[in-house]
Amino acid sequence: MVEKHKSSESGVSVVELLIVFAITAVLVVFAVAQFGNAEETFDTQNIAREFKVNLERARFDSVKRRPQADANLARIQIDDPSEFSVFLDLDRNGLIQPGDKKVVDLTQTGNMKFLMDGVSLPVIIAFDRRGKVRATDSIGNPINPVFTICNNCTALTASANNAYVVSVSPTGTVRMSRFGDTPPSLTDPTVSTVSTGSDIDPMVADNAGGAPAGTPAVTPTPDPSPSATPIPTPSPTPTPINPTPTPTPQDICYRNERPAESGCLCQAPMTVRGNGQCK
Repeated sequence: MVEKHKSSESGVSVVELLIVFAITAVLVVFAVAQFGNAEETFDTQNIAREFKVNLERARFDSVKRRPQADANLARIQIDDPSEFSVFLDLDRNGLIQPGDKKVVDLTQTGNMKFLMDGVSLPVIIAFDRRGKVRATDSIGNPINPVFTICNNCTALTASANNAYVVSVSPTGTVRMSRFGDTPPSLTDPTVSTVSTGSDIDPMVADNAGGAPAGTPAVTPTPDPSPSATPIPTPSPTPTPINPTPTPTPQDICYRNERPAESGCLCQAPMTVRGNGQCK
């Protein structure tokens, strides 16, 4: 009788192959979805960072130029949810003119937009000469300078994966964070009022007038009248005494010269002889 031996190698059934294919497909779909979400998050982050950088540039431009008129303040203007304009002194002439405007279109990178529900556009974020922010809506009402940039979402579907928040403190500091992060509480700092009579440059003083109400006026103490310095009496100039004139020495007589005739002086060992000559 011939015995039949079973092979130790067994094949893979069709059902098992289908299960492996199904698991592989699920993993691939999940990986592709995660990669797509990461790319959208990266794009949103780039747009939010560009908005933040332009805000910082506008603040620096105003602080550098120290403009007085509101029309010359460097500013960012959100014209509609998918676009904002940048107004900087690009030609460096000290003024903000129509040619200094640069437009940034958010739709060039995905379906980006500002979540501006309930806000009347355009919104203007301007910086004064001290770098302080002034955010207003289309009719001039002040608004909180906190802006959410979202990628293909709404206020209800915004999350840390598809939205970033850019906020500006009262002093002009710009901060970017993920949606849902709690921003730090920043209040307007207390500014001391500076009298116009102080030695502080009025361009950096925060008030245009004098001292605040209730500040006692300081009366300057007059300097005492200085005593007159007496004028010293000049000493009399002494009259010079004419010195005794030095006698002019006479000429010495030469040999055979007659002193009586020439006025010379006969000196020893020569003497005046009888003939009147000096020998």
